[in-house]
Amino acid sequence: MGAEVALDDEPVQAAQGFLDGEREIEDIHAIAVVFDLFLKSLDLAADDFHAAKGLTASLRGHLVMSSIGYPPYPAAVPCGMQDPGVLPFGPMPGCVRIPFAMRIEDDNGISGLLKGDERKLCGGFGFTEGPIWVASDSALVFSDIPGNTMYRWRPGRDEADVYRKPSGWSNGMTLDGSGRLVVCEHGGRRVSRGEYARPSETVSLATAWAGKRLNSPNDVVVHSSGAIFFTDPTYGMDTGRVPAFGSPGQRQELDFQGVYRIAAGGALELTIAEGFSQPNGLAFSPDESVLYVGDSQERLIWRYPVGADLSPGTRTLFVDQRNDPRRGAPDGMKVDSDGRLWTTGAGGVSVHTAEGGYLGVFEMDEHAANLTFGGADFSTLFLTAGTSVYAVETLVRGSVPGSR
Repeated sequence: MGAEVALDDEPVQAAQGFLDGEREIEDIHAIAVVFDLFLKSLDLAADDFHAAKGLTASLRGHLVMSSIGYPPYPAAVPCGMQDPGVLPFGPMPGCVRIPFAMRIEDDNGISGLLKGDERKLCGGFGFTEGPIWVASDSALVFSDIPGNTMYRWRPGRDEADVYRKPSGWSNGMTLDGSGRLVVCEHGGRRVSRGEYARPSETVSLATAWAGKRLNSPNDVVVHSSGAIFFTDPTYGMDTGRVPAFGSPGQRQELDFQGVYRIAAGGALELTIAEGFSQPNGLAFSPDESVLYVGDSQERLIWRYPVGADLSPGTRTLFVDQRNDPRRGAPDGMKVDSDGRLWTTGAGGVSVHTAEGGYLGVFEMDEHAANLTFGGADFSTLFLTAGTSVYAVETLVRGSVPGSR
């Protein structure tokens, strides 16, 4: 196998030469690069920029099909270990590396909330989940569920360090008002808490209900009162899936999948016992008057009014993706300071106004399972997607964990 040709090598040189009137294009892969370079020379508004980038992505996709389906361009050849956001091409020895552009669909205002494409921060994991930004350490902590490990990434680095291993096959996590890390553990079948500076020291907050072990706690959010709400689906059960998302031999003891609340004093309460097949992501509105809860199996997000005693009222349907043919189902979600709900699901990451308006969806090369806001002003959207972690800059400010 020959050497790989990076994006900033021959295709870019050929494209720039074409734009400068100095040469003709002989490499088919330089055509899309010409379009990219031309875009960068324009002063486009955000919505125009993303529409144009989507066209670039479509052009690249056409070139991929052309190179695979028509001579003299043979099928793409393996390029060894490479970034998931890069396509291999023939027929030359090795491969040309061309990154994907963010794809926006149903643009009813979502492009006006984004500042640019996604960028990959680190990769090579089993399946990433549960990101949370820790402002006190300027770091992102996230889970690799099948790797049974929690990792910590810091700006300026292209890899992450182990934060906690084993992690109990951790999934979602957040911070409480004191800055302690609250973690849902699939395999540990518990919600744990620990001082951020002492990763190996944790205590169990919830492990069982009515004498039976919890299924596999999945996602968690903390109320300003100190109460902790979490979902308990069955995704950690031992179904024979490889790699496993829970401990070996893990079997369900409860006969339902519910939503729980851990009171500030520590008592565990079953908040929602019925109405969910697989409850997953959850989030409070900025004023905590509403609790959003997603059901991944049913592909729905429900909206609950929250009373003064923190009891949820009669729910209403907020997002319905049952008939959406695109990949994904509601999973991780967060709200921004204006009350918009950002959720992973069908077609990628969609945004919805507090009134239920659908603003559109964006998809990356790797489909995101969860997300969180962070960075210096909490305007960076961090996404755990497949084997990697990404970031997208936005024009909004996300809710700050532990600040409610």
